[in-house]
Amino acid sequence: DATTVGDKPVTVVVKDKNGNVLVEVPATIKVVEAKPTPIETPVTNTPLTKEDIAKFVKVPEGGKVTNVENIPDLTTPGEKDPVKVTVELPNGKVITVDVPVNVTPVNEIETPVTNTPLTPEDYTKGITIPEGGKVTNVENIPDLTTPGKKDPVKVTVELPNGKVITVDIPVNVTPVKEIETPVTNTPLTPEDYTKGIKIP
Repeated sequence: DATTVGDKPVTVVVKDKNGNVLVEVPATIKVVEAKPTPIETPVTNTPLTKEDIAKFVKVPEGGKVTNVENIPDLTTPGEKDPVKVTVELPNGKVITVDVPVNVTPVNEIETPVTNTPLTPEDYTKGITIPEGGKVTNVENIPDLTTPGKKDPVKVTVELPNGKVITVDIPVNVTPVKEIETPVTNTPLTPEDYTKGIKIP
């Protein structure tokens, strides 16, 4: 029975050219599962290809992926409908494997106007890197000395299967309001000064 996972006893029958049984040899075959690895990625405009998804399915030696359907949109966060991967096992049996897909949101980086630049590590805090993945590059770091919506920071992420994607990190720099006060002998407190700053 090759429809379930595990070690299966079989009997190998050797016959001569006339069909006479010469010997019967007991043997064991190992039936392994075509087990998928869930796909987790931050929101990205980089699409997954059929070849990318096939890498998330552990196919038994001698088997092969014959079809991939229902590739999801990665530009919005959330649990997606599973990708349908058709696998032909070494014994010729064809099965369908559902590969789960989870797209994690990207958080906007918000900061008041400042002369203190953020580091590449600061920008990557806005995304969830899947276990086994890594950030390989951060570019387009904006000027924080002027307020406004900035061009997104481009973060290159290598997913656990080797797929390389680009993640856009939105950046919003909020203005610092001028503190206006009449002439007075009453000093302002530190809290008074921070009222002009929007703290993320």
